[in-house]
Amino acid sequence: MKEMPCPLPAAGGACAKGAGNLLGFALLESQYDGENSILLSPLSLACALAMAADGALGETREELLRALRLMEPKVLAELLPTLRHGGLSTANALYARQELALQPAYTALLRERWQAEVFRRYDAGAINAWISRTTGGLIENVMPDRMDADMALINTAAMDALWACPFDPIDTCRDDFASPSGPVQADMMYQRLHRAVYGERNGTQLLRLDYADSGLCMLLALPAEGGMEDLLHSLTCRGLAYFNCMKEQTRRVNLTLPRCDISTTLSLHGALQALGMEKTFTYSMDFAPMNAAKPMRVEQILQNCRLQIDEEGTRAAAVTLLEMCEGDLPTEEEPIEMELNRPFVCIIAERKTGIVCFAGVVANPGAALLKRRIYE
Repeated sequence: MKEMPCPLPAAGGACAKGAGNLLGFALLESQYDGENSILLSPLSLACALAMAADGALGETREELLRALRLMEPKVLAELLPTLRHGGLSTANALYARQELALQPAYTALLRERWQAEVFRRYDAGAINAWISRTTGGLIENVMPDRMDADMALINTAAMDALWACPFDPIDTCRDDFASPSGPVQADMMYQRLHRAVYGERNGTQLLRLDYADSGLCMLLALPAEGGMEDLLHSLTCRGLAYFNCMKEQTRRVNLTLPRCDISTTLSLHGALQALGMEKTFTYSMDFAPMNAAKPMRVEQILQNCRLQIDEEGTRAAAVTLLEMCEGDLPTEEEPIEMELNRPFVCIIAERKTGIVCFAGVVANPGAALLKRRIYE
């Protein structure tokens, strides 16, 4: 695995509309192994961390908000209705075992601010059914039969949108995609864009694709061969500002884009610690707004994501599971784990807020046909 980036700088006066963006790009840079596709949701992670910050005090709260570039968790929560109007659905949930001395005020805050579903008894089937429903069936069977954690904060994010300019299936053909491990066959879609939002920066081709009746858009970045590492680092440093060089509807582009069906399961707590989040993973009374009886800490953070792209549009979903434990439980050592016909970065963002909902590197498209289901 590559060396982790330097710890994240302080939040300063950063705009809440970018909450979680730079953290997500830093994780994308640190977790991409140069071989396999990777997908994550900066927004879903940001919501789970913000819910944790709502139950934290002192240095732990400051650490969480600094990582998210937020002044207060409620600022992100207040943006979620805008995202829903833009075409992205989000949902939140809390599981806490019945014996946990969960503060009633914290539960009430999650219900009111985050519209969170509350589970006080562990039922893997019920929680998995909630995850499947809130991700449009894209993600299933996340929760294990037995949960060792005392508490879990869960966020899901999902979108299902049709292209403003769909691809004609007649123009789709099988062709080579130059994956890092060698050429693979993929279903390559094609269309002529007569007035594209296009730009170039340091040898990287940039393109924006819009969806019909949606505030979401897809940003594509195709680096020169061997340039993926530099591209990911630039996104970590600059975020969506990297795409500012694109010009509105000024160029004709002949676009080749593969059908995709990629899924990723990531364990993020080790990477977050390497980025400077340490207090969050240490037992302390900083989580007293959640549980005033015993110290608590974040035990692990897991995220499952899936992205599907075809001629009609895009489906994507994510679930973030932030597990917490109370007391001085033993810990284990962390385990060590624009012809777009080669690895490329794919980002789905909400245009009005600038929030990055999904970000990934498609190193192998794993082409598959979609079963189209549009959710209101």
